[in-house]
This record gives sequence, structure tokens and C-alpha cells, in this order.
Amino acid sequence: MKILITGGFLGSGKTRLLTHIIRYLKQKLPPVPNNVVIIENEIGASGVDDQTLSTAGYQIEKMFSGCACCSLSGQLIASLKRLEEELQPEYILLEATGMATLANIKSSIEEHSEWEVKVLCIVDAMRWKKLSKSLVSELLYNQLSGADIIIINKIELCESKQVKDTLRSVRNYNTTANMIQLSAAKEKLDDSILGMIVEVE
Repeated sequence: MKILITGGFLGSGKTRLLTHIIRYLKQKLPPVPNNVVIIENEIGASGVDDQTLSTAGYQIEKMFSGCACCSLSGQLIASLKRLEEELQPEYILLEATGMATLANIKSSIEEHSEWEVKVLCIVDAMRWKKLSKSLVSELLYNQLSGADIIIINKIELCESKQVKDTLRSVRNYNTTANMIQLSAAKEKLDDSILGMIVEVE
């Protein structure tokens, strides 16, 4: 079982990108019921459109009462084990809250399992400069430092210099992540880009 933990601050385009990923997986994976399960942990938000999921034949689990990296850590592990036993999904997409420490979620999962875990964090290039000045540095670090892939989103709204400045600034929080620039607002993303995010055997 593969797990993709997805983070990013509110409005970064996280839900839109997850919709692209869901459609991509639907095309690439065998048409098995519940082959992909989505766990939402965005406090107070509706998350991925349930209609998109139901038409794709996927199941959604909601965890709105807290943060998966702290108070809900035990609940998350128990949920993942239950889902593996009952549904045998190939992929689980975990949409984390923008307040989560993504690396902690990953390490907690890896500590209790042998599942393949990857962390994806989405950055809004249009709002990054303002966010980086207004948010506590620790929050930015908690989101970005443990990411395996960082998406620089909404590049269609920015001048090239603004995108470059965002890339440079984000690198201060993570020097090793694979950085991908894209516009999740597009009707369709290239399969080559989505293939870099989710690997399908």
C-alpha cells in the first residue's frame, strides 16, 4: 500500500491538485472498487468534492476533529490498518491540515508499518511572499521541511521573477525536495507531471 501525504496552506490549490491526482490514478490503476481511498484532515473544510470521488468509485474518510500529526496520530494509524484490512487499497491520499507537521505524520506511519510513504507540499506562488512574512517561520518549516515533492502552484498568475523568487525562498526550508512548477487550475495536467507525483507500477 502506498500513502501520499498532501499538505499546503489554505488556498494553495491542494484540493484541485488532488482532483487531478485522483483522475490520473483512475486511468492508470486497475478498475477495482476502493483501489484509492482519500483521508481528509482539513479542519473545518469540505475538502475534495465528494461527487468527484463517488463518480470515480473511491471512498473518503473524514478526520475533522484534530490534527493527524498530534492528537489523532493513534486514530490515523488505526484507520490506515483498518482500511488495509477491509479494502486493500493500492493508494491512500491523506489530505493534511495546513497546520500539520508533515514529517511527523510520515515518521509516525513508517514507525508502525512497512507502507511506502511520500510527502507532497503545495505552495501558492502568488501569495508566498505575503505568507512567508505573515506566518510564523516554524509553521512554514513544519510544512515544507519534510516534503519529498514541493509543488509551486499558480505560476500562471505570476511574473517569471516572482516564481524564481518563490523557488529560492522555499529552498531555504527544504534543500532536497523535488520542486515542480505547475498550474493546478488547468483543466488537465500532463501525465508526465502527475507521474512524478504518484508512481504507478
